[in-house]
Amino acid sequence: MGGTDRRRALPGWAPYVLLGLLLVALPALIDAFLPSFYLPLATEMLIFGLFALGYDIIMGYTGMVSFGHAAFFGLGAYVTGLTMSRLGLPLLPAMLLGVLGATAAAAIIGFFSLRLRSVYFALLTFAFSQIFYQLVITFTDLTGGYDGRALSVPMLWGLPDLAALNLRDRPTLYYFVLVVVMLTFWLMRRVMASPFGQVLVAIRENELRAATLGYPVARYKQAAFVLSGLIGGLAGSLMVPYQRFISPDLLYWELSGLVIVMVLLGGMGTLWGPLLGAALVVFLRDAFSGLPQPFGKHYLLPLGLIFALLVIFAPHGIAGLLHRRRVPRLAREAAEAGELAPSPAADSPRG
Repeated sequence: MGGTDRRRALPGWAPYVLLGLLLVALPALIDAFLPSFYLPLATEMLIFGLFALGYDIIMGYTGMVSFGHAAFFGLGAYVTGLTMSRLGLPLLPAMLLGVLGATAAAAIIGFFSLRLRSVYFALLTFAFSQIFYQLVITFTDLTGGYDGRALSVPMLWGLPDLAALNLRDRPTLYYFVLVVVMLTFWLMRRVMASPFGQVLVAIRENELRAATLGYPVARYKQAAFVLSGLIGGLAGSLMVPYQRFISPDLLYWELSGLVIVMVLLGGMGTLWGPLLGAALVVFLRDAFSGLPQPFGKHYLLPLGLIFALLVIFAPHGIAGLLHRRRVPRLAREAAEAGELAPSPAADSPRG
């Protein structure tokens, strides 16, 4: 029985271990078999995967749709970049300030927006995001306006001559981002498996019933929104060492729509699904934008077509497709053991 239990427990953590080993070995694999530009592309996938993971907390677990989440991503990048270039701060303290700035913005936006529901909530978050976008393009002396601002500062992190990391080195930057993403993913898995995460799922399924049971729904939704903004700001701050440039595109509404696509493609309420969805979107965007003109500048058209087909034929995203393949196998194993098969709802891609 013990061996059977271990075999059943294996699929729970083995895929994460295998994927982690693959990600660790990725720079070496790219260096051996692929062009070098795939490593920065993999770094970008991780950054946007972190952004999508944070958005999944409010959309997949709490059931709220925000059209202004680019505000937190952009604020994380702008505060980090400007404090480095203007104040001369090292990267780590600047990133911390970027995350704090995005978190404070999420607390303020959430305080006002969460008083509304449904489309009104979504539209108010969109309005706040556009306010930050307009501020960035207005104060050109500080932010560079539409042109953005190049960051000609040393991308060093750590203690000089002791534990310094040169983040201008592509593999070093990749591993730095990978560690941040893996730690965040592990922490969010723990948080979402805690009573706090279960209450968020209860609010998503039936907010009135959760309130009737005595849960302070407004506080839980505010906490989820702030946590999501914090992770969005962390992802935005990682864009500074990645592209060494900040521009209003990081705050634009198109990015808010793109992160929704990432979460829907990957599978809401799974945390790992949005990571896959973000990787797919970033890869397709890079592939389509590299097509000859005039097709390259209209890369969103084929991307939108693929998204529409996946929504029609796989409404639960990549996680839903994998779930449907996994449930029959689990049912077979349970039947052989003389037990009831697990309910699909218990392992739903939303929960």
